[in-house]
Amino acid sequence: SHSYTKAGTFTIIHTVTDLSGAGNTERATVKIVPPVVTVSGLVTNNVGKPLSMAKVTLKRGLTTRTAYTNITGTYKFTKTLPGIWTITATKTGYTFSGSVTVNAPTGSVAPTITAN
Repeated sequence: SHSYTKAGTFTIIHTVTDLSGAGNTERATVKIVPPVVTVSGLVTNNVGKPLSMAKVTLKRGLTTRTAYTNITGTYKFTKTLPGIWTITATKTGYTFSGSVTVNAPTGSVAPTITAN
């Protein structure tokens, strides 16, 4: 048994030797794929109406992703690595106070961002 601390492709070498000294070695390649989450949510105005075409930015460290809300005000970031992300929204004519921080460990999260 072995635990891997990061995603990647690894070669495993397995050698079996019997009591008489005869043996066999086999190699196998194992690909460890990181889990991913979906971060989706809603952007609304100050009275709760959905805002379409708002620019939503998802940021963690040097990684930045951008999406735009659809007609129902929803946004979605698929195949997102788990972790703590900061989400901001912008749209001409609207002011948003700060950002929303989400901890996306597994599955999906759906924060709402509301304009002032």
